[in-house]
Amino acid sequence: MAEKYIQNGGGYGGAIGGRDGNGKVTINGGYIKTTGYSIIGYRWKDVEINGGTIDTGRISCKTEGNIKLLGGNIFVKNNAISTYNGNAIVGYIPTYKNANVYKTQIKIQDIGENKKIESITTSDNIEYGINDMYTLEDGMLYMYLPLGKREITVKVDGKTYKGEVETKEEENVTVLNQI
Repeated sequence: MAEKYIQNGGGYGGAIGGRDGNGKVTINGGYIKTTGYSIIGYRWKDVEINGGTIDTGRISCKTEGNIKLLGGNIFVKNNAISTYNGNAIVGYIPTYKNANVYKTQIKIQDIGENKKIESITTSDNIEYGINDMYTLEDGMLYMYLPLGKREITVKVDGKTYKGEVETKEEENVTVLNQI
C-alpha cells in the first residue's frame, strides 16, 4: 500500500484543510495518516470522505457545515468527529434515506494490516466507497453505517468473510469469519 499523504505534525492544527475555508474538503481515496491531534477539515465548511484508508486525530468542520462519511476505513482517535463548536455530527449516506451513520467496528478474522479490500456488500444494499481501502492494525475496518443489523460480506486477500453486524450508538466489535 502506497501512502499518499502523511502529516508529520504532532500538535493541534490542520492536517488537511488548514484554517478557515468556505469550500469542501473531499477525500476520494489514498492512505492518510496523521500524528498527534492533527485534523482533517479544520474549520472548513464541509468534509466528505468517499473512500481511502484514514487514521487521524480528528475530523471537524464549521458550525454550519456537514461531515459526510460515505466510504473508506476511517479510524478517528477518541471518536473526535464534530462541527467546530463541538456539536457531534457524523454524516449521511444519501442512498440510505439520509440516515445518520455511526462507527461500526469490524475485525476480519486472521487478516493483518494493509490488506486491500476487494469488495464489500451489505444485506441492505448500502453503497459504501472502497477506493484505496485497506485493513488497519489487526485486520480492523472502521465503517460508518446507519443503525441496525445487516449481513456484511467482505472480500480481502482473495478470501471471502461474512457475518451479521449490528451498528449501534455505543461501540462494539464484530468479527467476520471466512466462508
